[in-house]
Amino acid sequence: MMGGSCVIAPSGEVVVVATPLGDDLVPYRADMAMCDAYKRFFDFDMYRRPEANRLITERRGAGPPISAGGETE
Repeated sequence: MMGGSCVIAPSGEVVVVATPLGDDLVPYRADMAMCDAYKRFFDFDMYRRPEANRLITERRGAGPPISAGGETE
């Protein structure tokens, strides 16, 4: 897509934004050590729920449209 891309730090801060005028490259030297501090703050293992992602990870390609009655058209 043209423009609107950005890089967001683990803190939630927008650190670099692409220009909205066309294709753009948004280089940013990320400090990956910042992630360690947030991993100590938020217990990812406790809140990890891979079963919640099954619908998007197990589907392949588009299927036929489903009608209001639940049947494929």
